[in-house]
Amino acid sequence: MMFGAEPEAPPPDHQVSLEGSSSEVLVGQAGRLVFQIQARADKKVNLKSPLRVELEGGAVRFDKSKLQVEDAKGDERKLSFETRFHLDEVGVARIVVRALFFICDDRSCDRRTALLEHSVTARAPAEGGPSP
Repeated sequence: MMFGAEPEAPPPDHQVSLEGSSSEVLVGQAGRLVFQIQARADKKVNLKSPLRVELEGGAVRFDKSKLQVEDAKGDERKLSFETRFHLDEVGVARIVVRALFFICDDRSCDRRTALLEHSVTARAPAEGGPSP
């Protein structure tokens, strides 16, 4: 070990993502928003502590904009929250995801927050069908 060197930061105890979320939808049709929390192998998401996920988006209508542990799929290692959303106008909309959760090991739990943004493009549905 070298003197004066910065100590290595421990690896993060979790990862969050919006993988699997729709990035393009047709106006009036449902898109899908997926928020995931994955704990590191030696950690877990505490399912008994307060856990909430709040969704915002000016022109976006969500089937459910406040999600809790009851809405999650998965287990304490990997949780996934999913809801549908709708856009009524052509253009790009921004979705903001705010989450509060606790990551634990055998000794303690630490409060964590996450703030993610996701852009969605709404396109007009094609008029008519294919030409004969």
